[in-house]
Amino acid sequence: MFAAGARDIAELRPIYSSFAETTSAAEAAISAAFGIAGSPRGLAILALGRLGSREFDLLSDADLLFVCDPAGDRLALTKSAEQIMQTLAAYTQDGMVFPVDARLRPHGAEGELLVTPQQLETYFSNEAQSWEALTYTKLRHIAGSADLGRRGFAVTESLFSRFAQHDGFAVAVREMRQRLQDASAPEKSIRTSAGALYDVDFLSSFLLVKHKIRSNTGTLRDRLWRCVAAEKLDKKDAAILDHAAELARTVEHVLRLVVGRNNRWLPAAEHPRQAIETLTAQILHREFPNGLEHELLRTFAEVRNIYERVVM
Repeated sequence: MFAAGARDIAELRPIYSSFAETTSAAEAAISAAFGIAGSPRGLAILALGRLGSREFDLLSDADLLFVCDPAGDRLALTKSAEQIMQTLAAYTQDGMVFPVDARLRPHGAEGELLVTPQQLETYFSNEAQSWEALTYTKLRHIAGSADLGRRGFAVTESLFSRFAQHDGFAVAVREMRQRLQDASAPEKSIRTSAGALYDVDFLSSFLLVKHKIRSNTGTLRDRLWRCVAAEKLDKKDAAILDHAAELARTVEHVLRLVVGRNNRWLPAAEHPRQAIETLTAQILHREFPNGLEHELLRTFAEVRNIYERVVM
């Protein structure tokens, strides 16, 4: 991860090229942890969140879902999953690999760590909420049983079909997005402010579910242009959203490189703020005559306008 960050600065790599490397590194680490746990049969590891969308970054958490064979030894497989998480997230004298978050499973932290494909399908058909439909558009297999991975992925069809037909889906999505926005207000946020990254993410995931676009994995850029290919998003709108997502993702990444923390917004201090602006401009081959903050807020306004028109 450190080497990838150094290359980003030295080579001024585009953000999605950087994400491709850090995502591959995270996948390799998870596969290694699976091997350390004895490569248990009857267990699959699937990714969600930024790892699922191939946008894993420095300081990201790995959102994981553990799917098990119903005929397997549940206790032994649970211990294996716990060992995998411990291997990745434990603090050692050399630091840690990265944090692991398994709370996107059915019933969150209160649910069992392992879930079978049938349990997933039952939950998706009867209990899952609208935000989970958006979340599971990013599901993909990372390690372990490929067959269980395919079965786990296949049952998401019941989740997507359920909400594609739901009259209140758009309203529920907008309410959830508003709650996230309100939670960080009045502070500015690259992710949760009106028009920020979550607007683009929610919009693209909403269209994928609503219009049954089943080839739905990939980065925000991939997902937006799949919606265009399915004729559910205007090309001009997609270009604006793609441009905005690339800017926000680049700023977020550079912020982590410069400050060393997963901050919500640009630092107040002049030196790190100028360093972030300069590096962002170099990576994107752009200039910000009115400053980076002004450009972000201008872009947010454009994105929110599209979001309001599309998610309805």
